[in-house]
Amino acid sequence: MRFLRHPADSRPAQLVPLLKELVKIDGNFRIRLLYSYPKNFTADLIELMASEPKICKYVDIPLQHVNDQILQSMLRPDRRKDIETLMVALKNAMPDVAIRTTFIVGLPGETSEIYEELRTFVSEKRLDHVGVFVYSPEENTPAAEFPAQVPDEIKEERFNDLMAVQAGISEEINKASEGLEYEVLLEGHDAEDPTLGYGRSEREAPDIDGTVYVENAGGFGIGEFVRVKILQGFCYDRMSEVCE
Repeated sequence: MRFLRHPADSRPAQLVPLLKELVKIDGNFRIRLLYSYPKNFTADLIELMASEPKICKYVDIPLQHVNDQILQSMLRPDRRKDIETLMVALKNAMPDVAIRTTFIVGLPGETSEIYEELRTFVSEKRLDHVGVFVYSPEENTPAAEFPAQVPDEIKEERFNDLMAVQAGISEEINKASEGLEYEVLLEGHDAEDPTLGYGRSEREAPDIDGTVYVENAGGFGIGEFVRVKILQGFCYDRMSEVCE
């Protein structure tokens, strides 16, 4: 469990003291950690995220793949057992944590069996937000010269398949949130219906995740936090109403 210890790299160790100082600042705001590698999630960081209301219960971890052979070829230090141990640690500390990651399909050496391993992982772990990319060889990179390049048509098949798997999971997760209440940061109003607002809860990062639409939000300004109840969950977005 090397990511639950402070690694030799001092940057993860500096993050916790920084966050402890930031949360002391007065005001109604929240802090979101984005694009942090598994090794950065030390025990101290996970504990702070779980206990501090100003830090979003949201993690963005660029896993890229879960097969050990592929991870090794990418020179990634983590292996599947490390990833799964981290997932358990995050869920134990924050049962409602939203987890985002990205995967690459069609990497050199990704056989059908290896792809099925990735697909099964996505199906079983039921992560909240997953981005999928198709591997594209770049000139003068080691991977471009690797043997066992995957044909483009198979890459596209795997991309579409994994996106479809995750779309079903995301819709189920969003539907399961119907009736729950969240604090939504209002980011704007619909141009045609100014009573319809939109924003995001701590479970959605800007630009990359879905939107929470808010009915009867005409009386709230951009940048305000609004308490809402989820009415409907869709594949990517959710519809809500202002709590009375």
